[in-house]
Amino acid sequence: MHIDTNLSGQAEAFRLAWRLRHCPPDHMLLDAQDPRVALHLEVCEECADLADYLRSQADGQSPMLQPEPAEPAVVPEPKPGEIWSLRPDHAGWINDRELSFDRENYRYATPPQVLVLSTAKEMPDAIAVAQLGPFSELSGPGDVFLSETSPEFVESWNTYTLDRALFSRCLGSVSTHVLEQVRLHAELEPFEPTPDSHMSSPALEQVSLHTCLASPEPSPGSRVALFRQMETSIGAYFSLPCVVALLERLEQEETAPELVHELNWQSVFEKVRQRFSERLKPIHDTIDDALAGLAGLRFRSEYAPATCTKPGIPVNINRLILIPDAPDFRPEVFTVTAWERTKHGLEVTGELCGKAAVGRYSTVQAFWVGTEKQYIPATRCTYSDGIHVSIEFSGPADDFPAETIEGMSSLHLLVVEMTR
Repeated sequence: MHIDTNLSGQAEAFRLAWRLRHCPPDHMLLDAQDPRVALHLEVCEECADLADYLRSQADGQSPMLQPEPAEPAVVPEPKPGEIWSLRPDHAGWINDRELSFDRENYRYATPPQVLVLSTAKEMPDAIAVAQLGPFSELSGPGDVFLSETSPEFVESWNTYTLDRALFSRCLGSVSTHVLEQVRLHAELEPFEPTPDSHMSSPALEQVSLHTCLASPEPSPGSRVALFRQMETSIGAYFSLPCVVALLERLEQEETAPELVHELNWQSVFEKVRQRFSERLKPIHDTIDDALAGLAGLRFRSEYAPATCTKPGIPVNINRLILIPDAPDFRPEVFTVTAWERTKHGLEVTGELCGKAAVGRYSTVQAFWVGTEKQYIPATRCTYSDGIHVSIEFSGPADDFPAETIEGMSSLHLLVVEMTR
């Protein structure tokens, strides 16, 4: 959606900010079957006019609208001081979650740009951010401008926590002085740069949905006050689901490893081999680690999983469902969307093509078969939404030769579902 930033005052700035935050993408305006679109068009005259124009240009044909740019295959870890866009596929209608301060109108939630404030070492996927305001006419107490000439500002009164999976593209960075001012207004700890530019942060509960109370509030009923109400509504739309998911994941990650250590994996390994002997390929190598052995078991071709249509490198993996006395074992596909050699070893990211690995007692175990046929366990294996998996292996470069990386033939994954 094109926004003309030639402003003539605060009223015009508020109108454009409302459109920027709450008007859906152009292609959605043509969905006459969606009642939410119809309600939005009743409220927003500009979108109604645009929809009429798009229909007239179509002349009975499907209009050719510019598609959204493809999302990057790998999302680097956001660093404090960087400005990021958020993934457009996380947008949606605010009223679907009943977070709108004016529930009579159906309004769309468009992802804002955010400034990264800090990351939590104890929870790498939790990123503390401050939202960016678009127009200087709507700035007020506690706002920090990106630069002396920029109309955009950082809303230090509107800080919250997001999941790393929501981040799309890095658009630039601010000076240390700007970051310090934002953190000062938001009553966060002072910024202390580290060699790799990462910062530790307070616990998740302290940074999530934090609102600055140090700055004076704008006059009630003013456009700045209404704008801030709108902005916090947008922030809540994107942050609340993230906080819930992050806390659930934290509980899951604390619980699942305990269960992993409690289980007699050698017994589980033998039960799986006996129960599914007709479906599994024979094992020729000696495997000391039963958990790695479960990840490395391969099904015969007639029992191979269905082909995955997701773009990337397909890798056959296994899912183990721990039913008492009768474990279930199924083949699935994991699609590697990106990989990168590092000075410490290898990083791999991808997506599960089968059922999501969600639930309090679920976990993902990853192994890499080295040049000496040894199973190298992942030093880090995290997953967002139970589907997007990020894996890190550490070891000498010889364990990660190009021929095994290109086809990911040495990558073994095991999704474990646990019941109690």
